Parts: sequence; C-alpha cells; structure tokens
Amino acid sequence: EKVIPNKKIKIEIIYQDKNIIVVNKPAGLQVHPSDTEKENTLVNGLIVDFPEIKSVHDGSQESWMRPGIVHRLDKDTSGVMVVARNKKTFFELKKKFADREIRKNYVAVVYGHLKKDKGVVDAPIARSASFKKQKIAQGKMKGTARPAVTEYSLLKRYADFDFVEALPKTGRMHQIRVHLASMGNSIVGDGKYKRKDLIKPSEISRQLLHAQKLEFELDGQKYAFEAPLPTDFAGFLENLA
Repeated sequence: EKVIPNKKIKIEIIYQDKNIIVVNKPAGLQVHPSDTEKENTLVNGLIVDFPEIKSVHDGSQESWMRPGIVHRLDKDTSGVMVVARNKKTFFELKKKFADREIRKNYVAVVYGHLKKDKGVVDAPIARSASFKKQKIAQGKMKGTARPAVTEYSLLKRYADFDFVEALPKTGRMHQIRVHLASMGNSIVGDGKYKRKDLIKPSEISRQLLHAQKLEFELDGQKYAFEAPLPTDFAGFLENLA
C-alpha cells in the first residue's frame, strides 16, 4: 500500500530542515488519507516534495497512511503542524506529544461569554457510540474515557462572542471543541458540538479554531512557530469590532 502523490495540493511551508517540516494547514484539508479520502490530503501533497516521509511511520496497521504525522488537526481546523522527516525524529516527537512536552496554543471564537476569564477544563473524554463524535465522560466508564485537560483564557470580548485562547495539555480528538462546548461556549461554526439554539453565521463554513503556535525542543534546540489567522477567521473578528 502506498500514498498517492498529489501535486494539486498547495501547502504553505513555515519552516523545514533535515528533521522536520512545519506547515500552516488550511481549513478544509484532511491531514492524512483514510478509507474514504485517498488523494486529497496534506500527506498526499507533502510527499510530492518530501518523498522520504513515505517510510516514516511505526509499522502498525494502516500507519503507512499517516507517514511523518506525529499529531493532527481536525480537517476544518487551520494552523501550525509539525511533520517528521525521519524515523528518529518521528519517535522523539511522538514521545514529546505523549509526555506533554509540546506547547500548543489555539485561538477560537465561541458563542456567548465565558463565565470566568480564565480557567482549566479537566474532564475525561470518551467516544460516543457513533465514533464520529466525542463526549465528556460521565460517571464511571469502562476503559473508554481518557484524561483530557485544556487551559483557556479570554483574549477579547465582543457583544455576542468571546475570542479565546486554548492550551490543550493532552491531545484527544476534538478536545478543545468538546471542552469549550461543555462550558456552554461552543465554537462558532462547529456543527458537531454546537447548541441547537445557536445560529451559524452565514459567512462561516467551518469551526473558528486555529492552531496559532507550536513550541518544542528537539536535540537541544528550541523551536517556536506561529501561523497568522486565516482570512475567514480574521475577517469574522473584524466584522465584530
């Protein structure tokens, strides 16, 4: 099995060296191939210029579909992502993510106002029965709930929305989206976790969640990367001001 290169996928490279590629992933682009999408993903685009990543995976089932991928962003989340170019870096970064040694700063626009300007959501997350969605684990759950911790703080308050920063301390699927929604502040444009009574602004076609910064240390060197707010996100905030 191998990933199909796709030259049509344009990728903004923020930084590259012999070990890593740092990209600014656009919203709407899936990170790696899946059973339903084989060709139009970030990985399909990356292997055009970085064919060496094809063999960078742990050899587990279907891991060939995720070469170089040490962490993910949801399809409709934009922002900074690091990809490993060799196996040594791949395993080092995987371990750093697992050991919570990588700092990830996200920004989001949420409905309503935070009850507290800053705080921590420490609520385990479990997959719901459909597997397409996650939920806050209630009571005693057998084996499926995994610890999830997100720090958050208010950056700016608008009439009907808050612009917030979120720092996930763990890396669960949809974690920030689930945690903010659990506080009653679901992310604008998030169809999966929004309250039924909230109207999605017509100009927004995805959740306004952006991975703004990524900081880590590798081989004794400190790295810090940042991706500017995409046009749709920045434009929405400008219209609120």
